[in-house]
Amino acid sequence: MIVAITPTGGRPEAFALCERYMERQTLKPDLWIVVDDCEPATNCTMGQMVIRPEPRWSKGNTQHRNLMLAFDRVPPDSQVIFWEDDDWYHDMY
Repeated sequence: MIVAITPTGGRPEAFALCERYMERQTLKPDLWIVVDDCEPATNCTMGQMVIRPEPRWSKGNTQHRNLMLAFDRVPPDSQVIFWEDDDWYHDMY
């Protein structure tokens, strides 16, 4: 199983591009986990598993917490990729 993990929040334009880059992939993940700890919630339109941790982000770095929450939901023996919300991806990434 291939699992993509994207920590995100507060960047709707970047995440919309992120989804566009995922949509055009020739091989898509079996599961896409998005961890969004900001308000307002990120609009996820591709059936992702969305995790909305509490407390919501206010200041500081929450990436470690958010990644640990995502890894808790990764099935055993999965291959994990990080799919950043602010990177460009070739369609055969």
